[in-house]
Amino acid sequence: MPDYLLRSAALFSAIFPVVWLGLLLVYASRRRMMAEAANVAFIAGFLSALTVLISFLTASSVAEGNVIGLKGVVAISFLRAALPEEAAKLAVLLTIVYRHEDIQSRLDYILAAGWVSLGFACLENIFYVFGELNGKDSRWLSIAFARAVTAVPSHTITGVLMGCLLARSVDEKAHKIWWIVGAFFAPFLLHGLYDVCVLPLRKEFAGFLTLIDRWYFAFGLGAVMTLEAWLTAFLIRQGQVRWRKAAPLPSSGSRWIEHSFTVFVVLTVLLSLGLVVFGIFATWKGNFGSGLAGAGIAWLGIVYVTWLLRGPVKVGLSDLTPSPQVPISKDLTSG
Repeated sequence: MPDYLLRSAALFSAIFPVVWLGLLLVYASRRRMMAEAANVAFIAGFLSALTVLISFLTASSVAEGNVIGLKGVVAISFLRAALPEEAAKLAVLLTIVYRHEDIQSRLDYILAAGWVSLGFACLENIFYVFGELNGKDSRWLSIAFARAVTAVPSHTITGVLMGCLLARSVDEKAHKIWWIVGAFFAPFLLHGLYDVCVLPLRKEFAGFLTLIDRWYFAFGLGAVMTLEAWLTAFLIRQGQVRWRKAAPLPSSGSRWIEHSFTVFVVLTVLLSLGLVVFGIFATWKGNFGSGLAGAGIAWLGIVYVTWLLRGPVKVGLSDLTPSPQVPISKDLTSG
C-alpha cells in the first residue's frame, strides 16, 4: 500500500471513534448548546492534549521486555498520565470554556466538559495510532480498534463526569471548592486505574506480564470502564431535574433528523451488545479479550447518559424558569 494511503487510513481509524462519539454528543446537545461554544470546547480540549506527550514519551522510553514492578506501573499511570491530562482538561474548562458567553446552564457545563474531553481524545488517539504506524511491526490497526472501544469513550465519559461535579459546584456555592477538587480527583482516580490495567497490555511493558497474567488486567479494564459510565449516569440521574431548571427545553427538529439520530443510537446499542457478547466469550476462554465485555457495558452506559441529557424530564410548571429560545441558526444541527 502506498505510504499516503496508509497514513490516510491510519488518520481515518484514529478519528472515526471521535466522530461516532461526537454524534452522540450532538444528539445530547441539540438545541441546548450553541455550536460556537461546542467548537471552542472541542478545540480547547484538542490543544490541551499536548500534555499527552508526557505519558506518550514516557511509555516509549521504556525498553521493550523490561520487567518493572507494580509500583512503577502505578506511578506512570497516575503521576505521568492521569495527573497532567486531567489537570489540563480541568484547566481549559475553568479558564477558557466556561468563560464563553453561551455557557450558562448546568447542562452546558456537563456537555462542554464532554466536548473538551472528546477533543483531547482526538489528538491523543492520533498520537498513538501514528506512533504504531511508524513502529517496527505497524500494529496501528489493532491499536486503533482497541482504543476506539476503550480509550476514546473512557476519556469522553470521565469528561462528562468532571462536568457533572463542576455543575454541582455552581449549585452548592458553600462547598464550591470541594466540588471543584472532586471534579479533578474523581476522573484522576478512574483514569489512573484505567491506565494501571492498560499499561501491562502494551508492548512496551511486555516484561511486566511475566509477573501477573494479562487476563486479570483486561478484566479490570472492563470493570473500570463500566464504573466510569454508570457512575456518571447515576450522578446525572440524581441531578437531572435540578440542572434542567435553567436550561432551554429541546425543541423538535425536522422529522428525518430525529429518525436518523434514533437509527444511529439503536445501531450503537447493537454494536455495544456485540462487544458484550464477544467479551463474555473471551472471558469464558480466559483471554485478554474479556475487557471488551466491560467496554460494551460502558458504551451502553454512554448511550444512557446521552439519553438522560437529551430525554424529557417530568417536572412541574413551578420547577421551570423561563429561558430564551435558542436561535435555530446557531444550534448544533445547523453548525
